Amino acid sequence: MTFEEVKDIVLSELGYPKVEVELTDEQINRCISFALSRINSDFVKKNKVALLLTPGQQSYPFPYEPFRVTYIPNPPEDIFSLFSEGNFLSIAYYARLKAWTEMAERAYGTDPDWEWEDGVLYLNPPPTSSSVCAVEYVTPYSLGEIEQGTEIGELFLLLVGAKARRILRTIRGKFSGVPSPGGTVQLDADVLLQEAQEAEEEYKRRVEERKFYGFFTTG
Repeated sequence: MTFEEVKDIVLSELGYPKVEVELTDEQINRCISFALSRINSDFVKKNKVALLLTPGQQSYPFPYEPFRVTYIPNPPEDIFSLFSEGNFLSIAYYARLKAWTEMAERAYGTDPDWEWEDGVLYLNPPPTSSSVCAVEYVTPYSLGEIEQGTEIGELFLLLVGAKARRILRTIRGKFSGVPSPGGTVQLDADVLLQEAQEAEEEYKRRVEERKFYGFFTTG
């Protein structure tokens, strides 16, 4: 999602354009930052890649700190030889490569002695033949990775909406009402607070249900 998409959704939920919504872009950014921080606290996005190893090479650039490395010897040359710079694997080759890696990891994967420091993965001892390492690591969600219509997207928007309502409630709560030609119009500060609390409770409930089935999400 983009900032503008989130902004449009939040303002629409709060009644815009029929109702003037007194939120600035900076305040909406605060809501987004709050929601991302909470999502990344409650959910971890797990990633896995197959790292091709070179005989005798001990160090490999790797930007993320791994939490698990599995050594897999003797990859099928007919597939892995195609996986090099400038080559593009077909979907069939990719599916075969992925299936082999998952099967081989379960069947005869081993835990090597490894260390990660300053963006480099070190294997000790270095591989003696062509082989593969399945490397697992976690990354935080960014706004661009949040997709509307997904479970994480729905939870994210719940948090953004709740935070926006609390900010708007603070703004409108300074006055009990505003003058109008037909008399004083009562503001909805109390309603906004109730809606924010309901959204927060809904988020907590759904997070607890999701954690029952598994803590990781897969990237």
